[in-house]
Amino acid sequence: MNLEGEPDYWVDEWPLPGLSASDRAKIKAALLRAHATFLRGDFNDPNRFAQPLRDAFDAVAKVLFEAKLLSNEILERHLRLFILEAAIAGGWIGPPTDKSRTEIFSGGYLGYESNWREFRDGWWHHLLAANTAEWKGRLLEAEANDNEPIKSASRAGQSVASQLTLLKEECHLTAEELAELTEMDVRSVQRHLAGDTGPRGRHLRKYEKVFSKLLNRHVVISTMP
Repeated sequence: MNLEGEPDYWVDEWPLPGLSASDRAKIKAALLRAHATFLRGDFNDPNRFAQPLRDAFDAVAKVLFEAKLLSNEILERHLRLFILEAAIAGGWIGPPTDKSRTEIFSGGYLGYESNWREFRDGWWHHLLAANTAEWKGRLLEAEANDNEPIKSASRAGQSVASQLTLLKEECHLTAEELAELTEMDVRSVQRHLAGDTGPRGRHLRKYEKVFSKLLNRHVVISTMP
């Protein structure tokens, strides 16, 4: 089978859990944009595959990050393998050394083993080092934001507690019912409603999701001082 020119060939077979059809479509589009960069490159440049590889890695990482699927393990293993397979299918690098793909990582992550070993152990590995480090930094930042307590004062002069209380009343919920819907401890919800403690980022997003669904509108709880 001639796969040259089809970097998105393996997208539908990528077994990453939780990856939606919409996310796969975004990944295909990203790979095709990277392929366009490759095609516009200087055909006499032996390293013209480098920029498409980096562009594809960043674009797919962005899709996974926004879908909350990205992790350090995926960055180091599954995504690197996936981008390598896309590069082979797109003709950015030479044809596969092996006749068929085999399982490289458990869970059905397939690839050309000889090419993967060369990519993993050789200088190719350093091509994506900076990109990987940047996305690891973004993951750490996102984790810190999720755990950061949110101040009570709001931009409109209402505290977060007041906004939560008004939204709860608009939905005709008890504190216990709100706790169940948000999958939080009842005492934590009661403290948030009373203003004793400010909800952390991950809690606030749970509240917004529940209220948006119940009220059939996009709810944003203001946290600006």
